[in-house]
Amino acid sequence: ALGMFPQTLLYPLLPHGVDYAPYTFTHVLTQLQLLLFAGLAFVTLMKTGLYPPEIPSLNVDFDWFYRRLLPGVATRSWNFALHVWETINAEVARHVRTLIVALFRHHGPHGMLARTWPTASMVLWVAVLLASCLIFYYL
Repeated sequence: ALGMFPQTLLYPLLPHGVDYAPYTFTHVLTQLQLLLFAGLAFVTLMKTGLYPPEIPSLNVDFDWFYRRLLPGVATRSWNFALHVWETINAEVARHVRTLIVALFRHHGPHGMLARTWPTASMVLWVAVLLASCLIFYYL
């Protein structure tokens, strides 16, 4: 739209006034002549066989970095991070299983804390806890 209507869309946005008419007869004619003769030169070279043949090749340019290098680095980094994550998860799972086994040994159906205790021993432990609270309170 800017190229088709520059005098209404583009020129008012510029900081200084512009007095230029791009679509005069001479401007359009000179641009069409340039396009026509460039096309004529191309067709002439192709028809006479002077145009060099296309050689299939690989042009290594800056886009190689984001098309080949970065995806390769990203894939290797992701695989490494995934391996580290799986190793950490395996270690955590192993420690959790060990903790569950230890807790089950004490709190399970046949564990020490699952047995019935005599009332006298419970009263003794309550007295010990109250005494320790009093001692810490007055220190």
